[in-house]
Amino acid sequence: MKRTVSLMSAFAFALALLVFAPAWKAQADTPVINVTSPTGTVFVSSFPYAATITLTVHHATLSGLNVLEVSVDGSSLTGVIGNPFDNSNQCRPTAFAGTPGSTCNTSSENDATITVPWSVPGPGTYSISIRTRHQGDEGTDTEDVTFSLVAVEYPAPPAIANAYINATYKNANPKKRGCVISQIANNHAQYSRYGPKGGPYDNALVKSDVDVYIGACQ
Repeated sequence: MKRTVSLMSAFAFALALLVFAPAWKAQADTPVINVTSPTGTVFVSSFPYAATITLTVHHATLSGLNVLEVSVDGSSLTGVIGNPFDNSNQCRPTAFAGTPGSTCNTSSENDATITVPWSVPGPGTYSISIRTRHQGDEGTDTEDVTFSLVAVEYPAPPAIANAYINATYKNANPKKRGCVISQIANNHAQYSRYGPKGGPYDNALVKSDVDVYIGACQ
């Protein structure tokens, strides 16, 4: 009786291994990906904005990965990169050659950091998606990133003139300085002489006018 119980227990244990082994294997072979930047809300001063997508890849052996793709809003930036790592678990430069500006660096046989350039066309929320695969096991990461425009005001012509006087005509007395800046302000307000209001302005013309007015003003 004891022997019968022992055989049945062994059979049950072996059966359990067969049932759960695929799950253990899938967990061990599934790549782990994380987008480390950009994340959250990014404030920029103008568009298009040159961003860099940075991601980390972890796997039991990097050489086992046979697919890598980086996409934004469903549009692929890299195309499908086949076999991104060689048999030594090192980055294959030729695999990334089709994405100029991208980089790939390994810190161990299990971990790599990859960057991919991305030109952000305008403000809004974008979804960055990464996928890689080891045989039938696929690892993915998706990050929603918001880009916001920060309004940048150019220094107005009177401010440009004042800074130029500080740098070039340090000994100008307050009356002369006030006269010059007043002339520049008048040109700007009435005639938009240095460019449309809001800028950018013609700094060289502002400075040239200061040179003239500094001699004419008493």
